[in-house]
Amino acid sequence: MNRLLGLAFGIVCAGASAREEVSREFSKTVSWRAGQSVTISHRHGDVVVRGVSGSKDVSFRAFVRVSANTRAEAEQYSNGIQFDVTEGISFRTRYPERRPAQGFWDRLFKSENLGYSVRLEVLAPEAAAFDIENAFGRVEVDSLRSGVTARNDNGGIDTRKTAGALRLSTKFSAVNVTRNEGDVSVANDNGAISVSDVKGAVTTRTRFGETEIERASGDVAATSDNGAVRVTDAGGVVKIGTSFGPVVAVRLKNSVTVKNDNGGIEVSEITGGADLTSRFGQIRVANVSGELVARNDNGGVAASKIGGAAMVRTKFGAAKLNDVGGDVTAENDNGVIELSGVRGGARLTSKFGHIHVRDVAKSVTAENDNGEIKVTGALAGVIAKTKFAPIKLEAVGGALDLSNDNGAIEVSKSPAKGCEPILAQTRFGPMRITIPENSDYDLSARTQFGKIESKLKLAVEGANERPSATAKIGRGGCPLKLTNDNGSIVLNP
Repeated sequence: MNRLLGLAFGIVCAGASAREEVSREFSKTVSWRAGQSVTISHRHGDVVVRGVSGSKDVSFRAFVRVSANTRAEAEQYSNGIQFDVTEGISFRTRYPERRPAQGFWDRLFKSENLGYSVRLEVLAPEAAAFDIENAFGRVEVDSLRSGVTARNDNGGIDTRKTAGALRLSTKFSAVNVTRNEGDVSVANDNGAISVSDVKGAVTTRTRFGETEIERASGDVAATSDNGAVRVTDAGGVVKIGTSFGPVVAVRLKNSVTVKNDNGGIEVSEITGGADLTSRFGQIRVANVSGELVARNDNGGVAASKIGGAAMVRTKFGAAKLNDVGGDVTAENDNGVIELSGVRGGARLTSKFGHIHVRDVAKSVTAENDNGEIKVTGALAGVIAKTKFAPIKLEAVGGALDLSNDNGAIEVSKSPAKGCEPILAQTRFGPMRITIPENSDYDLSARTQFGKIESKLKLAVEGANERPSATAKIGRGGCPLKLTNDNGSIVLNP
């Protein structure tokens, strides 16, 4: 019995699933006057618009397809689809109301079970402006010269070889813009955006989709809630904001500002400056002509070839900068700072990570709570302060002011240009100072629980190898003050 019921049910369903399809066409042409705009209101099918040079008419062609359980039902619904065309010029698609099913058996046996779509193709003068509204179908525009506004609820938008302002919006599908002479504005709730070759400004906003903008001559503003953003070859100011996706900006002829909550940032070949903010992602920068500002809460910063000043702030990641044309300010709460090739000065602060500096033209100020400070080739003085780690200076010039609570101090001094004072103080670590033989200093050295040793020829006032010593080195006249609470002091040529 159950087998018979199942067989009967299968036969009924098979009969219900059989479908008939019909199609028909609608066409109408309207004369166009200069300055007239064209309005289209459509649903359930593609809208394809193409501009024609020299044309004076707007031609509409609609291709209707309907499928249903029976041919009669399909033809009835197809004939009920109406098209309103005004001399205005406007086009509207109207669909007949559908009878709602009542209950399970009605839905199973009496439902209209309709499927339908209408493809609209439009040929128009290329100088005509368009306002297009669609849902559940694509919008395609080609070769229009007076601007387009297009709103699409659940379908893609493609524009090619257009001019004038483009204002485009959709949901759950992609937007593609190629070659527009004019500003472009795109909003997409849940889809990708691609814009290229625009002579004008570009503004985009999307969610849950990638954004790519290439070769825009004007300003660019790109916002994405949960997607990657890539901007290349932009001529104006670039501003990018996103979350949970990487940002790439390359070959920009003006400044760039990026805010990324939870993704990395890569910026290179920037003619202007760069202002970059990220969390939980790396920031990488190269070839920026102007100033750099980089902030990262939980990721590193790596920057090279910066033409102007650089300001870097990070936590829990390394800050590494190379080849900087201006001053550098770097602060890192729990990571290392590494700096080289700076034509300005440097002011550096770290905790729980080392500070390494090489080849800085102007003065260096470095403060570290619990990490090593190493400076090589600083030419205009060093101020360094740390705890529980050594201070190491090699081939440094200018005045030195060094303080270490619980670590060693090692200094190799370059030949002085005039008076370059040296002040060094530490606790619980050895101190080794090397100065050129022809130096002129007034030495004052003091230690506890250690020795003072020197290989220099000194006019000593007081005994050598005693807890304290004063002496004139060379002609004297420049302060050399060394203090160690619990370690030795060694002074070498």
